[in-house]
Amino acid sequence: MNRDSPTLEGAPDEALVQEMEGSPLPEGVPSFDPNDPVENAVIRRLVGNWHRRATVKREEPDLDELFDTSRADYPEQILPFHDHPTYLALAPEKRSELLSWAWIAYNRHTVMAEQKVANPAFALVMEGEYPGLSGEALNLSLAQAMVDEQYHTLMHLNASAVTRRRRGHALPDAALPLSHTARVHQELRDRAGGRAEKSLTTLAFATVSEISINAYLDLLAEDTAIQPINSTTAKLHNRDEYCHASISHVLAEMVYHHLDAPQRRYFLDMLMEGLDAFVANDYSTWHRIVDLAGIDGGHEMLADCQAEAGRKRLVRDYTGLHKLVEQMGVADQVDFDCRSLGPRPLRPWPRDVGLARKGAARLGEHRGGGAGLLAAAPPGPRPPARGAAVLRPVRPGGGVVRRPAPRPRVLVPRAAGHRCAPGVASGRPVRITAHETSLTQRHLWRSAREAIPMTRTVIVEAEQDGVSGYGEASCFMADHYNSGLDRMHADLRRTAPLLATLDVDAPGGADAVWRRLAAALPASPFVLAALDCAIHDLRARLHGVPLWKSLGLDRPQGLRSSYSIGLDTPEAMLGKLRERPGWQAYKVKLADPGDLGILRELRRETDAPFLIDGNCGWEPARLVPALPDLHALGVRLIEQPYPRDAWEQARALKELSPIPVIADESITSPADLDACTAAFHGINVKPMKSGGITPALALLRAARERGLITMLGCMPESAAGVSATAHLGGLVDHLDVDVVDLLAVDTGQGLTLDATGHVDLPERPGSGYLPDPTAHGWYVHQVPAEHVHPVRRSAGGPAQPTASPAPSQDDHPGTRHLAVLRRGRAVGAASLYAEDPPDGYAVPGARPGRGRRLHGVATLEEVRGTGAGTSLLRTALTLAALDGADTVWAQVPDAALGFCRKHGFDTLGRPLDLPDTGRHHLVHRSTR
Repeated sequence: MNRDSPTLEGAPDEALVQEMEGSPLPEGVPSFDPNDPVENAVIRRLVGNWHRRATVKREEPDLDELFDTSRADYPEQILPFHDHPTYLALAPEKRSELLSWAWIAYNRHTVMAEQKVANPAFALVMEGEYPGLSGEALNLSLAQAMVDEQYHTLMHLNASAVTRRRRGHALPDAALPLSHTARVHQELRDRAGGRAEKSLTTLAFATVSEISINAYLDLLAEDTAIQPINSTTAKLHNRDEYCHASISHVLAEMVYHHLDAPQRRYFLDMLMEGLDAFVANDYSTWHRIVDLAGIDGGHEMLADCQAEAGRKRLVRDYTGLHKLVEQMGVADQVDFDCRSLGPRPLRPWPRDVGLARKGAARLGEHRGGGAGLLAAAPPGPRPPARGAAVLRPVRPGGGVVRRPAPRPRVLVPRAAGHRCAPGVASGRPVRITAHETSLTQRHLWRSAREAIPMTRTVIVEAEQDGVSGYGEASCFMADHYNSGLDRMHADLRRTAPLLATLDVDAPGGADAVWRRLAAALPASPFVLAALDCAIHDLRARLHGVPLWKSLGLDRPQGLRSSYSIGLDTPEAMLGKLRERPGWQAYKVKLADPGDLGILRELRRETDAPFLIDGNCGWEPARLVPALPDLHALGVRLIEQPYPRDAWEQARALKELSPIPVIADESITSPADLDACTAAFHGINVKPMKSGGITPALALLRAARERGLITMLGCMPESAAGVSATAHLGGLVDHLDVDVVDLLAVDTGQGLTLDATGHVDLPERPGSGYLPDPTAHGWYVHQVPAEHVHPVRRSAGGPAQPTASPAPSQDDHPGTRHLAVLRRGRAVGAASLYAEDPPDGYAVPGARPGRGRRLHGVATLEEVRGTGAGTSLLRTALTLAALDGADTVWAQVPDAALGFCRKHGFDTLGRPLDLPDTGRHHLVHRSTR
């Protein structure tokens, strides 16, 4: 321990210490050990006083008795849009509903702060994760705090429940996204370099949460004008948090003084990241709420608020954290004003702001803020790339000429140019549809990070006037990119009201559409990319031109892709190269850059350059010594050797490497471009991870302006996605779009690769992708009615929902039929009818004409237990939402009731006795 380490005496609030004076320790707790700076009088008093101050020890109030229906559920004045014309124009009952939603979100965010940040940090302390913290008294204090947090969770859940009961709104917690604080915390933990950094991230966020939560709770606790139950809940919770703030203050101070210099810097950075996240208005949640509440112009209203600095923060009292950094002696080392900022004056809204949107959100803010996207360069002839490594056959003594990058210049946002004639589209709304695929590759795909036996994707189809455009989102690195199938479907359902208003020929074109989508999908780049690509593709097809021309680009000429060799045994990797001889370059996945044996074996087979990819898995100690040998073996590019946020190591490598190094995982949005310019020689742009064609195009142009090497790549995807990507190929130095050659199955025809990697774009409008309904890559796909009838007749089984033969609605124009496909054969089926629930069954929240009946859900025995039924149901719910439905309902037998409840359906009314089929239940759920 450092000599100047602080003692714990005097750290908590003085009034709290005075209250705890003389409180005896519970029986069995050891007396204070003066040799242990943690087991001191403060901690001892906290333990002994728990029974006197903890809310968990108090009698609960009667929530329903406290509820006053005449009062608002939330202080209107702290809504970020409380004075916006769109909000002020709402009917009183709609404004009341938004205030109820604000209270539900407030409770949910409070619960997440407890469950996902505070308690995990306390648990890590008790497990001995941090230096300088130990002792029974400390552990008892933390255990008591964790009990408090669990009880606070119960308090807020109860408070939300009574609001739903008394207001009569569904207001489901599960419909809201992860809170901003929890989401940023998880993202930073995912990016952390190792266990120590992950733990320090959690401790820093917990410190901010526990020290600053009083200011958050005070927003409601002292407000006498709102619902008494709500202010009382906040007040009771607040009592405990004043003590927890003292504990967290002590823990942070002690840990900090046991850290080395780099760890201290990291911990301070995480404190500021935590504070920035904790005090922010959670606009992702608000975007979801305005969808759920059906607020016309709601997204534009929120975008107006996001664009004004004075409306970015909800909590403005940072005195607790300011006191901490002052006592730690580091107030001059942080770049955030931790003192109370006080209310900022807000500019009055322009009179027409609710009608004509002002100050559109900048490109790049969809990943959580940061610098706006550097603008696209004007269309025209492609300038020569600077700093590029020209791929050519390797010769002894050959090398790469590296030119210094020009100084970056600041660019301003602008829309991409278009060279096609306007005014072709009819103005009818765009109809969005979703399909699921199941893609297998010719060889099991492995990298230093993972093995991928099969990839599931969602293909988005945007249709207008019988013309369809396509985009794709992969279920890949789901935790990092929020790209799990359930999450992606939920995002499509959540944004369905917005998607129903899209106009591909609106002023500003596809770029304006992207801005609207990005505001609604701030943490879902893959879904955003699929929608953006589909809109670009549709627009080009409606104009009858290829995508490259619609984007204002020159025709791509002479495109050639590298060929990827996944990690495997040396024999298998050698076999993969022999299967594809004569390609211009080979991209080789390596687990260890110091293991040169496989490269030597591959070099005997080809003189083509090698690009090697570490997928974030290498260590400097293994890579740096191997650089001369790698260069001698013809390695001409190194891709993402270190973890995403290992910026210091990346900058050091850039300075000493004879081989250019490019970023992949480190460049996920335009906000990363400045850091990547300093740390890498180039970037690998993938439209799916960037959020679509729109930001990918601007990223490539901005990178070339900075003299960076450019690569254009793809995720595990089918021809539906990568065909559009290849239209940007004329802007890059390296093209890596061989995924269609790696696939064993696909979904249709698009770009093609010849035997040596030459890329041909289809001579068709748009991306040129043409879906093939017989292709074996489809998993859940729309089919004609006659394709579902055999499955209904064959399914049987006691656990199947009603699977009767074809009813009259099967041929109705509004009916959708879905099939689960296995090698092109239907093995599961479901149908959606445009039909409201029967008379006498009032589904909460359902509007007339907005119901969809789910009928004939059936799977064959061979796929039961594989998730086929879940995929059918998930896709059916998404299609219903995209068609404008509020509710999906069905009549199901007893045996299917458990399956339906598992997927969020509720029963309504008493069971029905249907002729010839027995007892059934009417079940329903919201499409949101």
